[in-house]
Amino acid sequence: MPPRPDRRAALFGGLASVLGLASGVVGCAAFAPRSVEISKARLQERIAQRFPIVRRVAEGIDLTVEAPRLELQPELNRFALECNVVAGERLLGRPLFGQLALSSGLLFDEASQSVRANDVRVERLHLDGLPATFERTLERLVRPLAAAWLEQQPIWTLQGRDLDRLQTAGVRPGAIRIGADAVSIELLPR
Repeated sequence: MPPRPDRRAALFGGLASVLGLASGVVGCAAFAPRSVEISKARLQERIAQRFPIVRRVAEGIDLTVEAPRLELQPELNRFALECNVVAGERLLGRPLFGQLALSSGLLFDEASQSVRANDVRVERLHLDGLPATFERTLERLVRPLAAAWLEQQPIWTLQGRDLDRLQTAGVRPGAIRIGADAVSIELLPR
């Protein structure tokens, strides 16, 4: 007696789903992850390793920038750093304390195999007790120095093991997206 039409459909559907599942499992093994994430905490740790920074910004004015606090700005695809600043006392006769606020995007630099700051902006520089006119002048001096310093420092460098894994998977880093709790690096086919 031949199987009933509803039973035939059920057998065919079951076979199709088993074949689909098997091909899906085989297909999944061939696919590499589409992105990797760096948590905000890990990124904070990596950035903090680059501090303190001590730079002379003008004759007699040394700045120490320390204790960076990281905020992610997903709506702008940028991150922000709020840092403590101490202006040296050589010219001023006493140290001045304040804050430096920076923001930046991120990019993957193929040549150095690293994630770097990009389009660094000095958002604000404030030193307690410094007149506003001097503060604006100091900010103009600090702006290019801060941008150059931060853009020159790799935030995350791929090491041999990481590079081998990417090579084996046949992918390379692509666009970087800044989220609320992590930074996501897209992985593209080679």
